[in-house]
Amino acid sequence: MVWMASLFGLAISGRGQTLTQSACPPPVEIDGSDRIPAFADMMQRNSPDGKNLVFVNNQGDGGAYFVNMQTLTRKQIVVAGGLPSERDISWQYLTSCPYDPDLISLMVVSFVDSDSSGHASTYVQNLFTYRFSTGAFQLITPKILGPFGSGQIAGGWYSGSTPGNDTFTIGYGSTKGNFHGLYVPKTQSLIATPLVFSKTVLATSRDGLHTIYQDSTIRYFLDSSRIEFPFPIIGVNWASFSPNQKLIALGVQPTDGFEHVCIYGFIDPTKPIDTINFQDLYCTYSFKGIYPEFITDSTIAVSMHKDGDESSPLWEITIDGRIVRQLTFLPELAVNTSIEPSFTISQNSDHLKISGEQQATSCRIFSLLGTELLSQRGIGTLDIDLSHIPAGIYFAVVETGERREVRKIAVLH
Repeated sequence: MVWMASLFGLAISGRGQTLTQSACPPPVEIDGSDRIPAFADMMQRNSPDGKNLVFVNNQGDGGAYFVNMQTLTRKQIVVAGGLPSERDISWQYLTSCPYDPDLISLMVVSFVDSDSSGHASTYVQNLFTYRFSTGAFQLITPKILGPFGSGQIAGGWYSGSTPGNDTFTIGYGSTKGNFHGLYVPKTQSLIATPLVFSKTVLATSRDGLHTIYQDSTIRYFLDSSRIEFPFPIIGVNWASFSPNQKLIALGVQPTDGFEHVCIYGFIDPTKPIDTINFQDLYCTYSFKGIYPEFITDSTIAVSMHKDGDESSPLWEITIDGRIVRQLTFLPELAVNTSIEPSFTISQNSDHLKISGEQQATSCRIFSLLGTELLSQRGIGTLDIDLSHIPAGIYFAVVETGERREVRKIAVLH
């Protein structure tokens, strides 16, 4: 995972325009598609108080996680025992509680074996609430949909909810029929409203008064004002409002090239204030989307993938394209906990010693920003000189065959 020097703010943003020429080559394609990283964090949403960033990881069960924005420690969101099947494959439609920033709602997709054949062949969707501080969860899928939920369901907290009177906007399609409207879990009340098929909401402001949406002709609007783009587009896959509601960020797919982020002023969405071209700035490319999500009034969280890297982590960048910090890390995701490592790791002053079996062993040292600083390979024992690395905290990733261990190390000098 080697990142170019421009990744640390040495490059400048397009400042309101897209750049048509890039010094970076296009990514290598395999079977006609971009190379997919083994670990990709995506679909990030920030909690209303800015303390927790929720995201989905594509590895394994595609579980949902959140990272504490102060400590950058991550925790998996678990609803064990609350699903008809524990084989979660997707977490979607994150919405925040309008009166309690510690609460969110999530739609969970899981497989169930509906035909008793021994193979999970049918997927269903269920709605949950989850509390960050305690990990407490509650299944809130309408009981009319039965124990397995529905094959199609989506919903989120209604802005008019108050403690003890939670209401959700909800839509579902099932053998019980189709429904769109308001849902009150406490009383299981369903209040139908007309479904407007010509309008797809991409984001709603925290006060619930403003929306970014797409109409049936694939045009995009901020409330009643049409959003104009500086280049022809295929579509927009993500949108978010800044905390002060003065800016919006859109993940935009041009008809020619890789995804950009366009930043618009809230008052005038006819011309972007900044256009961030990830290929030109960082030699990175989107993997299923960049998903720009405002962290502060001047920074956004994005998912960036450099061709050939093992991961597509989340980064915090400024709205004019400068790197602030990396938010999620490959070492935390890549630990193989199912196999005990067959080596020991010890540190003495400026030397890291890897003692293992007589087989090929490798050790890579990463900075907290994910930059690989050195790599050493050998047979059996490795003695790694850390004297030329600045004092600080680093990750050491040691691999022997299929065995892997990750350690945080401190270089003091």
